[in-house]
Amino acid sequence: MNPLDELAEQRMREAEARGELSGLPGEGRPLDLDDDAFVPEHLRMAYRVLRNANCLPPELEQRREIRELEDLLRHVNDTTGPEAREARRRLTALRVELDSRRGAGSSLSTVPGYEGKLEHRFRRR
Repeated sequence: MNPLDELAEQRMREAEARGELSGLPGEGRPLDLDDDAFVPEHLRMAYRVLRNANCLPPELEQRREIRELEDLLRHVNDTTGPEAREARRRLTALRVELDSRRGAGSSLSTVPGYEGKLEHRFRRR
C-alpha cells in the first residue's frame, strides 16, 4: 500500500473511532458496485456482456496471470529451476504484451483509474 493510501486508511479509522462515519446515508447497506459511470459510454454494453458472462477482457486476463506468476515466483523454493525460469519467461512476455497493448491505445487506458476498478469488479465475481 502506498503512503497516501495508508494515510487515508488511518484517517478513516480515526474518524470511525470518533463516530463521525455513523448515520451516513446508505449505512449498513452494500455498495452499488454496478455503477458504470467510469466506463466510456461506447464500451458499457460490451463490458456488461463480458461481466455477465463472467469473462475477463484480454488486458485483465493478462494482469490476473501476471499476478499469479508473481505470487508463484515469491513462493518458489528453487529460484533457478526450470519452473521458475519458465514462470519468469512467461511473466516477461505478458508484461511486454500488456505494455504494447497500452501503447496501442488499449480501451482500458482511456479513463484514468478505470482499469483497477474493472479488475476489482471482475475479481469479485
